[in-house]
Amino acid sequence: MINQDLLFQKHLAGAESLINRRARLLKKACNGAQHQATRQKLIGHLSYLGDFPNEIDFTDAKTITCQLCVLALQPRFSREVERVATELTEANVFDHLTLVFEAIDITGFTLWKAVLQYIILRSLLPDDVSWKLVARFSPLLEPSSLVSPTKGVLFYPGQLSALACQSTFVVDSMLNPAFQLIGEQAFEADLYWFALRLNKSGHHQTSEFMRRWLDVVPGSPWALRASIVSGRAEFASALHQAVKNENIEAVELALHGCPEHLVFCLELLKLPRFNKQAAELWERLTATPLTKRARIQTVGSNSDADASGDHVSTSNGGGNVEKVGDDAGDEVGEWACPDDAEKQYRQLDPSLAYWRGQPFSQKALVIESLHSYGAHSERMLHTVWAHCQTNFVCLPNEPNRQRQARLKEVAT
Repeated sequence: MINQDLLFQKHLAGAESLINRRARLLKKACNGAQHQATRQKLIGHLSYLGDFPNEIDFTDAKTITCQLCVLALQPRFSREVERVATELTEANVFDHLTLVFEAIDITGFTLWKAVLQYIILRSLLPDDVSWKLVARFSPLLEPSSLVSPTKGVLFYPGQLSALACQSTFVVDSMLNPAFQLIGEQAFEADLYWFALRLNKSGHHQTSEFMRRWLDVVPGSPWALRASIVSGRAEFASALHQAVKNENIEAVELALHGCPEHLVFCLELLKLPRFNKQAAELWERLTATPLTKRARIQTVGSNSDADASGDHVSTSNGGGNVEKVGDDAGDEVGEWACPDDAEKQYRQLDPSLAYWRGQPFSQKALVIESLHSYGAHSERMLHTVWAHCQTNFVCLPNEPNRQRQARLKEVAT
């Protein structure tokens, strides 16, 4: 006789393990096949759990994502929209928006749309939470029940993001209020989406807006990434300094699409602190990995003397040695060879920006976005969005099939 409790616990443990594995996978760069394989296994466990009569329990924050996924896969989730919406809001699950977003990404927004729209239209959540919810899924969710800003006054984070993603948004209506929000940390994400909308619409104040933002908050990752997504060459120097200041990672420069980053990468490779990052950027730009060597150094020797990475130093008389640079203490301690990059650079056209070894283009980003998940794929989608005429929705971690459907028009 089958032990139902044991079977339930087995699938519950499997589901929670795969949710954690998926989260770890998305912190790195992964392809669509990896993402899909993990999701399919996870959905299998969740579907089994949905067949058990156990009540959904949202009291433990550690299991909310799993419980929400199980609920979303049950037939009643689509049939009893009012009841489900009330159940979710009364259980205060939207106090954990990040977990809600994770569950929606796993099961797919299509399943959730009716419930979320009901919650928004019936004002079942406070406005500050509702705007964040709408902002995440705009324009898939219509904020028709929410009071739009009057006279350009923005009260809640998420308002400007939600509006900027709507196809009917008039940029000039919020230009002055957006300028006034610069420096307000709570509205950084809103300023980011507004900057992308300015770029998308070709507004003449796009560069001025981003320059002002960088002047007021020079280390803002949101402002710097908006500058990257814009693709405007005038921000190259500021972005290089931001990498050295460790406000952004070097590999993010690949999305900027400017030739200056190749020479900067050559410079960065010679700096022990940034050698590993620079090697990743170089491979992203050229599609050619650099030769790597073990890098060790005599204790007390001059680290700059070893900066070329062309040799391995050992101590006199066989004494102690230590690894230096970013990988000091790392088991591998590899050093990407700058000379190797110099040789490759002589084979490239210095007037071109590169992506994966080919001239940089938005079409190349679209193609890669069809099957790229994890680290930096979200920014890639934003770059495509900010440079195309369509108003597709950016949901970077949703199921593969839904991602491909959204990008279908852009990819053709």
